[in-house]
Amino acid sequence: MEFQKIKEKPQYRFRKELFLKIGIFFSLFALTIISVFFYITEKSSYTQDTILDAHEYYLYSNLVESWGFPPDTLKVKETLKNLKLFGCIYKNNEKIWANPQSFSKDGYVSFSDSDTLGILYDIDIPVYVSFGEIYKEKYDYTVTYANYGDYEYLMALEYYLPSEITTKFIPGSIMTIIAVALLFIVIRNYLQPIQLMKNRILLLQKGDLESTIPIIGEDELADLSNEINKMIQEIKELLNRKQLLLSEVSHELLSPLARIRLLAEMLPEHKNKIRLADEIQFLKGMVTNLLMSDRLSGPYANLELSTINTEELINKTIAMFPNSYDKILVSGNIPLKIISIDITKTTLALRNLIENAIKYGLPNKIVEISANISKTKNIEIHVKNYGKGISKKNIEKITNPFFRIKDKSSDKKSGFGMGLSITKKIIEAHKGELIINSTINESTIFTISLPIHT
Repeated sequence: MEFQKIKEKPQYRFRKELFLKIGIFFSLFALTIISVFFYITEKSSYTQDTILDAHEYYLYSNLVESWGFPPDTLKVKETLKNLKLFGCIYKNNEKIWANPQSFSKDGYVSFSDSDTLGILYDIDIPVYVSFGEIYKEKYDYTVTYANYGDYEYLMALEYYLPSEITTKFIPGSIMTIIAVALLFIVIRNYLQPIQLMKNRILLLQKGDLESTIPIIGEDELADLSNEINKMIQEIKELLNRKQLLLSEVSHELLSPLARIRLLAEMLPEHKNKIRLADEIQFLKGMVTNLLMSDRLSGPYANLELSTINTEELINKTIAMFPNSYDKILVSGNIPLKIISIDITKTTLALRNLIENAIKYGLPNKIVEISANISKTKNIEIHVKNYGKGISKKNIEKITNPFFRIKDKSSDKKSGFGMGLSITKKIIEAHKGELIINSTINESTIFTISLPIHT
């Protein structure tokens, strides 16, 4: 079978091109990041070795030579004052002059020098000069060092240069954070329909067929939101038609059965009269269970909730077995806890468990019913019988519709494998759990776990 290919609608306008929008947004993001790195690189360009540094070395070399040999300290002081620098002079590693007196060459570290750049750019620089820094009192000082004969000169700025963390890292980080935050806000706003669709799907899983997704914009996400709204409306219509059909079918099936049963009651006594009545009842039960199973499928099962205490629920169910009172025993104290349930459906679920326990248990053994509060604060109702037990393999399958354990004793029992399936659906519709534990050739315990009403 070949499926018709879905044709994509052509998009002509920018506002309908979601992926183009996303591409532009990320391009702007990339441009912002590049600008940040350019800013950081530009701010740190003074640390790079270029021909301009070689020119500065040459000028500093001429400046030092102009001070004479030995240096004229008055001339040095005047020059440094004019250039807004302070410095010191050393001879044979001894400080002979400083302005201010506290300034020294201790801690000086060089990061480039005139010898290297002079060779690199073929520039003759007579006096050795280097650029570096001195770290002192939590500040980095940019320093120029010169070595002229026996004399060493150190010149530094009169004001403190802020550290690279202050000038580069912090501004760059702030710009990046702001850019990413703005981009996130913009993209989140544009992709808001995705969150709305997710919320709507979660509501659909819970059985909400009424609410719709608000339509934002006119792009592909808006189209998708529209299609999901249409799909949910179609699901609602299909379910309504299905329920109407089931109602009509059940009426058409159950009405003839009622007439047949009435006619059977009017028949004269015969050895097969009881058997005929049992078969009619079995067929009615099969139709009823099939319809109940379908109504409980999916999250759209309607529960008519009301409150009841645990003991009343158990007694109400046991009353449905007037001919089997001697086979049922309520053991222990039943917690008088209030639970919010669909009483009719939950009674049916518990009835199915008791009926199966009687049907498949040993004839000379009783069925035990007990209840307790679990560690998760749920009410647990246990139905225990004694018999062959159920294998782990069959426990995994026994709640599947129409599944029956294949053995000689089970084949003789009436039923068509819907009771446990319906029971599980009823319990899960109440946010509960059906738990099965069995020991081969000993006993089987079916446990209904339901939330306590608060």
